[in-house]
Amino acid sequence: MLDKITIVIPTYNRYPFLLRLLQFYSSYNLVIKFLILDSTPKYPKDKRLQKILSMKNIQWKRYDPDIFFVDKIARGSKFIETEYAVLCADDDFIIPSTLRSCIEFLNTHQDYSSAHGLYFSHPNSDYLKNKSFTLWFSDGHSISDNSPIERLKAYLCRVNGKGYVPHYSVHRSNQFKLIWTETNNYVSDWGLSELFPCCMSLIYGKMKVLREFYASREKNNYHFIDNVKVNNMFSKMKLEKSIEGLTNNLTSQYDIKSNQAELFLKDSLGVIIERVRQRYIDISANTFNNRIDDENDSTLRIVKNFLRPRSRLKKIFNYYDNVYNNNCPQNLRKDYFNDYLKVRDAVILTRLTSDELNISRIDAAS
Repeated sequence: MLDKITIVIPTYNRYPFLLRLLQFYSSYNLVIKFLILDSTPKYPKDKRLQKILSMKNIQWKRYDPDIFFVDKIARGSKFIETEYAVLCADDDFIIPSTLRSCIEFLNTHQDYSSAHGLYFSHPNSDYLKNKSFTLWFSDGHSISDNSPIERLKAYLCRVNGKGYVPHYSVHRSNQFKLIWTETNNYVSDWGLSELFPCCMSLIYGKMKVLREFYASREKNNYHFIDNVKVNNMFSKMKLEKSIEGLTNNLTSQYDIKSNQAELFLKDSLGVIIERVRQRYIDISANTFNNRIDDENDSTLRIVKNFLRPRSRLKKIFNYYDNVYNNNCPQNLRKDYFNDYLKVRDAVILTRLTSDELNISRIDAAS
C-alpha cells in the first residue's frame, strides 16, 4: 500500500530536522515516495542529507526563500504522481503502518476525504530521556456527518478549539491538489492557512480518526504572534476573501444558497478568530502565573505522596515500569513499541534544541 502515497514535506532553514526525519523513514527499509518542498536559501552541506536527497524515491524541489508556504505546497502538489498524499512537517514523525491503514480505509470509504489517527507529542532531546509522549485530545473523534454544513460545524464549533483536524491527514491526491490550489487562491497570510484547507477537506468529505498511533509532534512553546500580527492576519479583507473561496466550494457540493453559506461561514469563522485573538492576549499574562501554580501543585503532590505509603509504592512501581519500557505510554506498548523507540531514538540521538527548531519560525515572523 505504501507505494500508493507521497509524503509531502515543506521545509525552510531546518536541514537538521529534515535529515532526522528522512533517516527515521530510512530505518524502516520501506520504499515510500517523498516530495521535499525546500525554500532554504543555502544548499545543504551535510553529505548524509545530500545523499538521501539524491535517492530515486525522493523529489527535491527548491523554491525562492520568500515564497509563502501555502504557495509552495500548491505549486509542489503538481509533482505528486501517486494515488494518495499526506502533508508532514519536518519536525513531525508519521508512522508508516498507520499510513497503510489510512490508505486501506480510504480505499473502501469513498465518502471520506481524509483519514489519520492518534497524535502524540514529545519533548525535545534535552527532556525526552526522562519523559514520555503525551496523547493529544484523548477524546478526539471522527467527523462523519453526511452534510458538509454539519461537518464544518463539528470542526469550527469545537469546544475550546480542541479536537482533531484533517490538516496532516492522508488525502486522495486529486483532493489534496484541489485543497491547496484553492487555499493558495484565497489565503495570503498565516492566520487562515490551516483553517481554510481543513474546511476544504471537510466540504469534500468526512474525516476518519483511526485508534492507531499516527504521528508524534515535537513540543514547542515559542509564539511569534502578537496582537498587531493577529489583527493583520485576520483583517476584514483577508477574511472576506477566504469566505468567498469557501462559499464557492460549499455551494458546489451542497444545495445551499450562496448568501446562506456566506452567513454561516462568517459567523463560524468569527467565533474562531475571536478565540485566537484572546489566546494570544492571554499567553503572556498566564505563562508566569501558570508556572508558579504548577510549581506549587508539584510541591504539594510530593508532600502528599510522601505521607501516603500506598502512593509511594505506586510511584516506585511506575518509575521502574517506565524505566524498563523506556517511558513508553501504556497505549503504545503492545502494538507500537518499536515505532515509539524509533521516534525516541531519532530525537535523542540528533540532540536538536528548541532554538534550532525556532530558527525558521523567527525568520517567518520577521
